[in-house]
Amino acid sequence: MIKSEKLRALGEMSAGVAHDFNNILGAILGRAQLMKARVDDPTLARGLDIIEKAAIDGASTVKRLQDFTRRRTDQVFSQVDLIQVIEDTLSMTRTRWEDSAHVSGIQYSITTQYEPVSPVAGEISELREVFTNIIFNALDAMPAGGKIHIRVGTEHNRVFAQITDTGRGMTEEVRKRVFDPFFTTKGVKGNGLGMSVAYGIITRHKGEIEVESEYGKGTTIKVTLPVNLDVARREPEAALSPQKKIGRLLIIDDEAAIRDLLAEMLIQQGHEVFTASGGKEGLEIFKDQMPDLVITDLGMPEISGWDVATTVKAVNPSISVILMTGWGITLDKDKARKKGVDVIVAKPFQIGEMEKILNEMIELRHSSEL
Repeated sequence: MIKSEKLRALGEMSAGVAHDFNNILGAILGRAQLMKARVDDPTLARGLDIIEKAAIDGASTVKRLQDFTRRRTDQVFSQVDLIQVIEDTLSMTRTRWEDSAHVSGIQYSITTQYEPVSPVAGEISELREVFTNIIFNALDAMPAGGKIHIRVGTEHNRVFAQITDTGRGMTEEVRKRVFDPFFTTKGVKGNGLGMSVAYGIITRHKGEIEVESEYGKGTTIKVTLPVNLDVARREPEAALSPQKKIGRLLIIDDEAAIRDLLAEMLIQQGHEVFTASGGKEGLEIFKDQMPDLVITDLGMPEISGWDVATTVKAVNPSISVILMTGWGITLDKDKARKKGVDVIVAKPFQIGEMEKILNEMIELRHSSEL
């Protein structure tokens, strides 16, 4: 009964948390990508790469919160190199097992053994989260320092990653419960969700996660994933820089960080940009300026994004409306079209993604005027 109440409460809370975090991550991701385009220093560029990946992974975590309440409708797998996942995870956790540890006088040794492996089908940010949780748990089990060895290889046409630590290990009772939601041996420091989330991710990837441990002798966790040849053999499409179309754009968003970021990005691309901090102000600017395209947030005081879209289409049906929102993946696209929305963009968006959508919308607008 207690576990059921915890799950219900988490489910009710997660929807609002997801929206707020998407707005925060949108500002972080967008700023990191804008700065990357202006930085020549390789050290700074590498740091921005890590921030960008962390923001993308954070967005993926938010999507799993939406999975929890069954509010998420998208799940797309692509080709993933498991060795690269491990390398990314080690880079993103380095501050914990190297920098912070050295400050505290603790020594961790992490070694890797990589064999040639085929790509797997998966969501790279989700897999990074799995191995981040495993590595953090291994470090927690070695408070005075120790060793972690990571091996990646192939057996029986499946790719595996095996993480072994020299920590305190687990009793058989703890090992059997390690994937239970809210089960933790860390007291107030743990929420008991890390390994249950990892189990859910690997299960969605049609893989397996196994734990071998003996108290006082360390732990080995083995993640095994199938090679999905339909996805793994698919060659990635060549990344083409979209041909820029210049337009007059109106941005309506009550979140200043997102509004200013998007305005800066679009001005940098040569667009004429108008901004508004709410629906009422936005519609006044719209009627005065008649822009080529309107980008509006959904949840705003007084006048919502739905009202903005409906009004824009009533005045001029040829003007495209992009609904930009932290609820993006939970919205019914058919219902949105009936309300005047042409495209839904989920926050946090990537600059390249937004640029591509805008080019298509502006091209469509110009074509309709010919």
